[in-house]
Amino acid sequence: MKNEMFENLTAFNQGIFNNAKQLYEINVRAGEKLTENQMQFTSMYIENSIKQMELARDFKDPKAYMVSQSEMAKQCADKAVSINKEAVVIAADVRNELKTWFETGLQQATSAVEEGVSASKKAAA
Repeated sequence: MKNEMFENLTAFNQGIFNNAKQLYEINVRAGEKLTENQMQFTSMYIENSIKQMELARDFKDPKAYMVSQSEMAKQCADKAVSINKEAVVIAADVRNELKTWFETGLQQATSAVEEGVSASKKAAA
């Protein structure tokens, strides 16, 4: 009986380790995706700054300058919205992964507790 209890405890601890490892992997993937998403923002702002400097350098007609500024602002806003939508999709994917991870871990913990109770009853008898 002591061996069975030890084996159950070992299996339970291994399950905890595996779940922690899975959580770590989910977080790493989320971090990588969100970092890539932020890099898109950074690239967009750098590109926009370069375009603004070029526009200011070549500035001759105030009206044309304002029209160009408006066009650049709209393009930048459209791209920012697109990048933000990607971030929302990433967050939703991570939420779903975490939900699945939690539900799986809960099922494993419930099974481990039930096995532990069963082993304890056998040992007491």
